[in-house]
Amino acid sequence: MAFLTGQRLSADLLNQNLQGVTTAVVTDSAAISAETVGITVVIAVTAGQTYGITVKATIGSSAVGTLGTNLAIVRIREDSVSGNQLSQDVFTPLTSASAGFAYSTYTEYTAASTTTKTIVFTFARNTATTETYIIRAAANRPTFMRVQPLVN
Repeated sequence: MAFLTGQRLSADLLNQNLQGVTTAVVTDSAAISAETVGITVVIAVTAGQTYGITVKATIGSSAVGTLGTNLAIVRIREDSVSGNQLSQDVFTPLTSASAGFAYSTYTEYTAASTTTKTIVFTFARNTATTETYIIRAAANRPTFMRVQPLVN
């Protein structure tokens, strides 16, 4: 991990840069149709460093999906729902009062500058007219996103 000459190092900064940052969600999200941020991770990044991004989530639906008709779309983006897209997946989620489609993905991000960076996991209704989607989570089945530095 690279640090700037003269940069003040705190235990928190060292720990974050060595281990990464994880945000966990342990309650269901609101039901949505438009693209919405479901999880946010904020991490100090170093120019040129590559970071691995892992998401494990359960996406539920308000109605029984028809394959190819009712589709959810999930993305990892920089900063916000309008930020640069790092990855995208489309699928038909299962309908369930307490579960849903087990989703996981991995992508990488290389920092352009040394700064504090926000990475978001978003989800939305891609096609359908009445269906809404929800991130399903509880203490015994959390949804999470982890951002951690890789060895360059």
